[in-house]
Amino acid sequence: MSNKQIIENKTFVVTKALIDNLISLISEKQIGEINNILHSLHPSDAAEVLSNLPEKFRFDLFLLEKIKFKPDTIIELNNTLQKDILKNLSTDEVVNIVNELESDNALQIISNLNEEKKIEVYEKIPFKDKQLIEKVLNIYPKDSAARLMQAEYSNYKSDMTRTIPVDGKFTKRQLEIYNAVLNVKNKATNILRPGITINEYHKEVGKIMESELIEIKLLDKHDVKKQNPKNPLFKKYFMHGTSHHLGLDVHDVGNFYVDLCPGNVFTVEPGIYIREENLGVRLEDNILVGEEENYNLMKNIPILPDEIENIMNN
Repeated sequence: MSNKQIIENKTFVVTKALIDNLISLISEKQIGEINNILHSLHPSDAAEVLSNLPEKFRFDLFLLEKIKFKPDTIIELNNTLQKDILKNLSTDEVVNIVNELESDNALQIISNLNEEKKIEVYEKIPFKDKQLIEKVLNIYPKDSAARLMQAEYSNYKSDMTRTIPVDGKFTKRQLEIYNAVLNVKNKATNILRPGITINEYHKEVGKIMESELIEIKLLDKHDVKKQNPKNPLFKKYFMHGTSHHLGLDVHDVGNFYVDLCPGNVFTVEPGIYIREENLGVRLEDNILVGEEENYNLMKNIPILPDEIENIMNN
């Protein structure tokens, strides 16, 4: 029986004739005919055909370029055969497969990738799918990571965040975002002074963040002028508050409507989170409000980009 007859007659039972025909096509690298057979079969039948191919020819088949395996066919294969197929596919081909599958099956595919390709695929899939993958597979973007650290002394709490380049050096874009966040943090610290309420302070910090986002071209100043004051555009990239009370609890009890006083302690923790770039930076210090000037309780902990890179590389 010819390959054409197999397809036209929809002979989906795995027979020796079908296997022999496929072996012949693999030997002759007849890509089009091979794809016709694989795509004419139900995914479970195609998976059975692949499983029954002698190992040598199966290996040769997986190495052939432009062979198209249906995502549902790959899912039907055992983990060993999945890995054999996936390691010979490009990152974009794997991303296309993952995007066609339900979450559980997508995770199965990603879990059978090597570590390098896992990260490459993770970085290219839609943001909405990332959180599930992070939770189940514990993988994150390879180039940067935020670290939240807390400690306490005599029952008093602290709260600190640093963002580090996992590869040891910030990319140009990461550095641009990092410096913007650092600028906001420093300026916010300067206005966290006696006589202002936290709510008033947060409004002022919003203006500072707005300016930085315009500077790094995430916002357009003309759009900002036309924005709804009740829903400012900066909240797309900075959606949480800048400061909270700190004391016997990390998020201590406090009144956001009364003026700050010397002796109050607050976090200052701005961040910029760019979902479409899979990039986020947050920096956080703890500030003691003083009569004449504020005191940064974490002033001796490295935060400048070159300090962070130096630590990462030594």
